[in-house]
Amino acid sequence: MEKKILKELLKRPGMSEQDWELLEDMIHDSIIDMRSYLNYEDEESLPEGVIPAVKELTLIRFNKDGVEGIASESQSFGGSTTYMDALPDQVKRTIRRYRRLPRIDMSINRDMKSYRLQKEETVRTPSGAEKQKWIDMGGVKAAVYKKNDMKVAASATYLESTHIGLTRCKSIKAEGYRLVKDDVVYRIIDCNPQGRMTNLLLKVVE
Repeated sequence: MEKKILKELLKRPGMSEQDWELLEDMIHDSIIDMRSYLNYEDEESLPEGVIPAVKELTLIRFNKDGVEGIASESQSFGGSTTYMDALPDQVKRTIRRYRRLPRIDMSINRDMKSYRLQKEETVRTPSGAEKQKWIDMGGVKAAVYKKNDMKVAASATYLESTHIGLTRCKSIKAEGYRLVKDDVVYRIIDCNPQGRMTNLLLKVVE
């Protein structure tokens, strides 16, 4: 998208004589601002329909380059508010159709990592004796965070836990399951599958 926008901007009168690296930098910043405005995730491709708005935003940046541009960057939160506000109303109406509702779990999605889900089962050895063995049940995506030790909780299970976790997997149980990543083992001591995501209380096995 950046190369396409640059190519189209350079066709405008007088633009081919400008600093191409500066234009590329401004296009990149404008795409970041547009992602933020539309509630798209980092590196997520924007729809083709917003290209004219990104070009317009880049030109606004270009025309405000210098003292006015520096003031705009420093006075607005995040450096992009005044640029977006400067878009013509018609352009704003066009891009609003692509705007997503803010998603609370966007940061959770970014924190999702791959873990091995294991279940403890009783197996029989060749000699006929029974023993407990952890069986791989496949991979799951989960966001795992250190427990907030400042939180006041009456639950003994919460006090026992070292971490909390969130996953979309609904087949996890509290008894006899654990998550493994690299050399770290998290025993699942509580599990609440109610709601959109399964909430986990975890304890690191030393």
